[in-house]
Amino acid sequence: MVGESSALGAATVTMLNGTYTGCAQRSGTWSLRVSGSAALTNSALSVVTNDTACVLSLAEIVADQTYVPASPIALTAAYKGAALAFAPSGGGGTAFVANTKLDAVTFASDFVVSVAYSADVTTVDGGDALAAYATVTPSSVVTLVPAPSYTLSLTSGTALTIQIDASKIVTSASGVATLTDGAQLGETYVVDQGTLGATPTFAAVATAYIAGTERTISGANPTVTASDFGLSGQSLATGVVRTVIVAHTSVAVKGYQLFRITFKAP
Repeated sequence: MVGESSALGAATVTMLNGTYTGCAQRSGTWSLRVSGSAALTNSALSVVTNDTACVLSLAEIVADQTYVPASPIALTAAYKGAALAFAPSGGGGTAFVANTKLDAVTFASDFVVSVAYSADVTTVDGGDALAAYATVTPSSVVTLVPAPSYTLSLTSGTALTIQIDASKIVTSASGVATLTDGAQLGETYVVDQGTLGATPTFAAVATAYIAGTERTISGANPTVTASDFGLSGQSLATGVVRTVIVAHTSVAVKGYQLFRITFKAP
């Protein structure tokens, strides 16, 4: 039996791009720097003070490339109930998921755009009209939801034990696989029953997690029971692959750690 692990995450976010709707003295698109010094795609985000009718929407997260949701996300004063998928703007599957909010939508003072992520030109009439308005300016908080950082052992404690018959068919499995706590703990796990390849995409992992049976993690150094691997009746002649997907969730965004295990008869 061979075990290996990897963690998934998104690249460093440099910029957020979005749009204005119903905003005084503001229309079109905006940009908000997160890190680095590259030129902004659009004029910097700002909102007229106390413009409570103004709606800001997030349309792009810029990191190693530009990522987009299915449609722009209207920013409210609370995180969404579910994280939203972001894919490369040039096409492709989900690269990561993210959740967003504003610290306040009254725009009475400087505000914060928060993005948790397992992340055009502002048109203003010239002349004296602009001077009649005070503005509030934004800052950003972008947080990468960390993947869990366990190690996995098949021999610690009550070792995982598998019995096979002469045809190398599993007749029984007992014991546990032990997850030893690292710096970041998880709350849940799923055991994928062989759908994931050796180097799955984020989208594939998220899909496999949703399709699996979610188990709750509790206490120090939690365990994965033998029955979760679904080995009974399986032929180990050529090997059976199972992937333990451990998840840490923050504001509906999941970070994943994978342990790919190959069960093979001697």
